[in-house]
Formats: sequence, C-alpha cells, structure tokens
Amino acid sequence: MITVSGILVNPFNEPMQTSIRVTAVNSNISILSAEAIEKTAANGSYSFNLVEGDFRIDLFVDDEYSKGEYITVDNLTPTPIDLGTLLENHVTII
Repeated sequence: MITVSGILVNPFNEPMQTSIRVTAVNSNISILSAEAIEKTAANGSYSFNLVEGDFRIDLFVDDEYSKGEYITVDNLTPTPIDLGTLLENHVTII
C-alpha cells in the first residue's frame, strides 16, 4: 500500500479545491471498476492510500471529470508520493 499526498495547484500555482476520482481497473484487492472520490481541502491538500494494482485517475475540472490517466502501483512505487509524480512516472498503457 502506498500513500498519495500533496497539494494540488492549477497552472497559476494556486491551490485547487476539487475532487480526485480513483477507479480500480485491475487489482487483487479492489473490486474491478470500484471508485473512490477524494476531495482536496481548501488549500489544495489531499491524502489517500492505494494498494498494488492498476487504476484510472481523473480530476474534476470545469464541471466534469477529465479524461483520466491510467497508472500502475506496484512494490517499486515509492511512498509517500505526490499525485504529479505518480502520474508522470507510473502511467501504464491499458
């Protein structure tokens, strides 16, 4: 299990108060297609845990969820890790 935590900011480096949707795509522990919605605090901070597996991460922007990125969490994924680093270094092709 890893912890994903940090502060989400927009392109102007301002904190984003939004939702992060995490959908299990393939995981030994999670139910396939199970979703969790994580809300950022007013200052943009967030923190949630992920088990090993494949997930889709979507951000709620402009009144809809973005086209998500698929990521793989495995025993080599560092913890804690921020969302940006996770998306940059652990994107997988599904």
